[in-house]
Amino acid sequence: MKQLKYFALVAALTATTAVSAQEETPTATVTSDYWLDTNQEEGKDQKILRDYKFWDNWFAGIQGGVLYNWGSNQKHTSFWRHLRPTAAAYAGKWISPSVGMRVQLGWASNRGLTEGIHSYHFHTATFYADGLFNLTNIFGGYRESRFFNLVAFFGFGGEQTFSFSDRNWNANDVAYNTDACTLLGLRAGLQMLFRLGERWDFTVEASNTWIDDSFDGIITHNKWDGHANLLFGLNYRFKNPTDGAHQFTYYTRDYSRYNDLNAELNRLRQEAQDVRNNRPTVDVKSQQINVLVSFANGSSDIDEMQEVNVYTAAQEMKDHNNQLNLYITVLGNAGALFNDRANTIRETLVNSYQIPANRIFIDSDTKKVESQQTDKNCIIVYINENGKL
Repeated sequence: MKQLKYFALVAALTATTAVSAQEETPTATVTSDYWLDTNQEEGKDQKILRDYKFWDNWFAGIQGGVLYNWGSNQKHTSFWRHLRPTAAAYAGKWISPSVGMRVQLGWASNRGLTEGIHSYHFHTATFYADGLFNLTNIFGGYRESRFFNLVAFFGFGGEQTFSFSDRNWNANDVAYNTDACTLLGLRAGLQMLFRLGERWDFTVEASNTWIDDSFDGIITHNKWDGHANLLFGLNYRFKNPTDGAHQFTYYTRDYSRYNDLNAELNRLRQEAQDVRNNRPTVDVKSQQINVLVSFANGSSDIDEMQEVNVYTAAQEMKDHNNQLNLYITVLGNAGALFNDRANTIRETLVNSYQIPANRIFIDSDTKKVESQQTDKNCIIVYINENGKL
């Protein structure tokens, strides 16, 4: 189709600017500080995207450029004489890093041509609603600071024609209809976004629009009239109420949370020590070294912030030449995960710190462990079975 050739030509002009586009700008974010989704397949992006609401990830932009009318009789004149100015403004929202939507209002000056090769001009006001598909994120995965993004869009809308120029040629030429009319249109295109900073992008957009044959005021054997568009502009990303960013972001670790957890852990440890120190009926003839290890709810994995407590127990064993017995029990009532958590601690002590396996015992009866070991030195590792720090 003739119109497809025009669209291909415009798209080829814009594609040359993408050749030198960088893949990603440098970032100071440390990957290890992101929360990772352990359910993802190995090798895929495991970072967890934040949950966003309706007023997040909105954007707006302004554009200006040229269009090429490919309606009736256009083959009778040169390519450059068809180029006319156009401008547009739009606003939209990204629903996800890959899918979005926008509405665009535009204005254009158009050029028509009669069968007698007489040219005339008319204006159009346009309205389109587009579906956006970020091809870069779809095929390459989302990256917060990527410099270049390629977006495909498909839309529908309408165009209002008006202000046709007066006829000023021989009456024998075929006349055109100068009445204003409103016509439906379809379009498709590509938009390239070049990141300028936290808020702004520079955009280059190429598209093709299909409209009814009466668009230019002349009805011929063509089924469609239309125009190819090349627009340059600026895109602004609004601030998200959810996280204060101007784009999608991933969840990061909040280390202030660990400070609160460790403070509570130390309080529980001191509370347990005070209870043992204030038992008047127990004659403690030995030294019991107590360590508390806490687990997250529903997990039997040792958190990186709790590894120091396992290390403390191992160091005490080594300070006594691995001659002490080490007991793993529960602080409170044992739950369904007690055995899994206790065995995790035991395997860590054996495999990571070379503590003799025959010196490590697991028993969920805390009173039994404490009462049997009053006559000799030992190490007791308590598990916070409730998972609450």
